[in-house]
Amino acid sequence: MRRAQHELLGMFVGGAAGIWASRGEDGADRVLEFVGGVVAGPRAACLPDVLEPATSPGHRALAHSLPVAVWSTKSVVDILQRGSQLVAMLREASNAAKMRAGTADTPLDAIFWFAQWAALRFLAGAVPGAIAGYSSHLVLDQLSGKKGLPLIGLPKGCG
Repeated sequence: MRRAQHELLGMFVGGAAGIWASRGEDGADRVLEFVGGVVAGPRAACLPDVLEPATSPGHRALAHSLPVAVWSTKSVVDILQRGSQLVAMLREASNAAKMRAGTADTPLDAIFWFAQWAALRFLAGAVPGAIAGYSSHLVLDQLSGKKGLPLIGLPKGCG
């Protein structure tokens, strides 16, 4: 598959994961988590080929393997169904930063806390978005019909 195809699907599934994982959150919080997923998804969708560049038809090893595909897909499903401790901690920290922004002593302090709130909410969406983007790369490669994903993913010369 071409990089552009991986990026496009990564953006779509990353945004979908970010918005789905943020259900139940308030408006601006949810928007920031969606944006985090949209930004992280396409970057993570290219990560398998960064880790294992397509220098030959047999370039796929551990980063492109079936066990990694299963793990990443299960991880994103778990996050979307039950949430994750990391996302919960990011949300808790962002809520604290938002409260501090509202009670800041100076405008500069308010800007600092507001920026921290936005960055933490962005990251809360980037986590599920990145995992979904990575998974989307592996799914596309498996469905491409060329070589599919290796069962174990050992590099050549290791087995």
